[in-house]
Amino acid sequence: LNTTNVRPATFGQVGALAAPAGMPALGKVYAQPLYVTNETAADGQPHNLVIVAGAAAQIYAFDETTRAVVWHHGFTDPANGIRQQLWSDSGCPDINPDDGIVGTPVIDRTRDALYVVVATMENGVAFTRLHAISVSNGNELATPTVIMGSVALATGGTATISSTGNLNRGALLEANGNIYVALGSHCDLGGSHIHGWIIAYSAATLAETGNLVDLT
Repeated sequence: LNTTNVRPATFGQVGALAAPAGMPALGKVYAQPLYVTNETAADGQPHNLVIVAGAAAQIYAFDETTRAVVWHHGFTDPANGIRQQLWSDSGCPDINPDDGIVGTPVIDRTRDALYVVVATMENGVAFTRLHAISVSNGNELATPTVIMGSVALATGGTATISSTGNLNRGALLEANGNIYVALGSHCDLGGSHIHGWIIAYSAATLAETGNLVDLT
């Protein structure tokens, strides 16, 4: 960018992306929007997609040119008691009001897969899951895996992942056939979940392949 190509007449906002009226709201967007070129969608047509994941546990894929919704995947089901986690579930307002999707997803074009961590409350029970959904239509590609872990500490006691006490804020990483998920803690409120975690999952099956807990 320079003063030649950044000029008021040609540089600036060209539009906005938002959930259409009558569809679930995205909530705040903490995750980096993702861009996918020439993706054949369910309509059989190629699209350049802008994929936006919102803290209300909703993901929308928009056509770059028309800004129309190509597909939508929601992880909530209010009629059946499933909603995004809220800051009040953890008691920590570091991210509020919604904590449904905070970390940036990662895309594997070879597998046509988008991997995302979603935090939900289901009839009063908290879950944090790793999902794999299709980039072309938003459908689930595999059974989501619940993110959990427990490690005995050399100093005594146990470090345990908590679905409300731990948070995926960092972006997901794919490397060598694994999806890496980083977890921190909400407000370091205490208990066995105040440690940081990096957990690896198979990109093919979502099975856990390893974990590292940071005790510092």
